[in-house]
Amino acid sequence: MNLLVGYLLLHREKAGQTSLVLYFVAMSLHFMASDYGMRGLSEAYDRRGRRVISGAVALGWVLGLFIDLPPAGIGFLFAFLAGGIKLNTLKTELPENRSSRFGAFPGRRRPLLCHHAGRARI
Repeated sequence: MNLLVGYLLLHREKAGQTSLVLYFVAMSLHFMASDYGMRGLSEAYDRRGRRVISGAVALGWVLGLFIDLPPAGIGFLFAFLAGGIKLNTLKTELPENRSSRFGAFPGRRRPLLCHHAGRARI
């Protein structure tokens, strides 16, 4: 997935500085949260894992210099990346113990879902 982050730095759906800054901020926050969650879990991550992740982003950027995908492919990659980030967030937000209440999780998202559903026109 980190390879996609680098690739999509060059191939965003909307070109321009604003799009680049928003993408950079979103991915930076994602990487900071992931790094915080993984620190201390494994000595291998502390020694090499962070460098491997950074290298994957750089490799994705280099691949983006040489490989162009059609707009549908770019859209698929963005959707895949967004889904992966959402799953990672769910894993982090939901408690691991069995006494958690899943009902509170969708309840916190209901206003956002209603807002988007109200804007959608089919």
